[in-house]
Amino acid sequence: MQRLENWELKEKAKAAFHNQAVTFVLGFVILFALSMLGQIPGRLASMANIWDHQQMAFSGGVGLQSAFFIVFTQMFLAFLPLIIAILLYPATAAYAGMSLQALAGRKVEVMDVFSRFREMSRWIAYYFFYVGRVMLWSMLFVIPGIMAALSYSQAKYLMLKDPKISPWDAIEESTRLMRGNRTDLFVLGLSFILWWLLVLVTFGLAILYVSPYVELTMAAFHRNLVGDDVEQGEASVDFA
Repeated sequence: MQRLENWELKEKAKAAFHNQAVTFVLGFVILFALSMLGQIPGRLASMANIWDHQQMAFSGGVGLQSAFFIVFTQMFLAFLPLIIAILLYPATAAYAGMSLQALAGRKVEVMDVFSRFREMSRWIAYYFFYVGRVMLWSMLFVIPGIMAALSYSQAKYLMLKDPKISPWDAIEESTRLMRGNRTDLFVLGLSFILWWLLVLVTFGLAILYVSPYVELTMAAFHRNLVGDDVEQGEASVDFA
């Protein structure tokens, strides 16, 4: 099987994006909004602490009901980021799935971002295994952590295409697929440095294009890696 060059993968990603640009931009906006919600609890907690101190200073103390409210509020704000993170897991997986479908010439919808919520436990398990294993390797040094992340990078795509594969097996299969291909993916990732600099100089505005572009390119890398490219005969893939 002939491997495509990075510029060819990017051309495929650009074509898929331009065909359904509005859908991918709005999908990214939803993901971005969810991620921003995770930062709100910290600010609310600070405001709540200030309010509590003011109330205590004014009244000379707090009653039982006020104390219960304060504890409940603090607990809710503490767990809210975790809840939002859990919601992000299936949403980001669904966005990757949208990229695979778009590259296969299929139409995707904005609401597809929520299509993996019914598999929430599966994606929580995936990110638990993925992050846990990468962190363990990172404890040795930065380079082993990067290599581990590259090795496990294809697991989410394997899970998207096969609803029966477990997160652990997907990570193991990804490791097998990426033997001899980690450098290619690393170089592909580095090729977006100037694009991320563009995001900085445009005060984040360019991310509406750059993030979907990168996601589509990474999905194109996977399709080329496993032989799903249209030119080579579309593989039979059933997106659950």
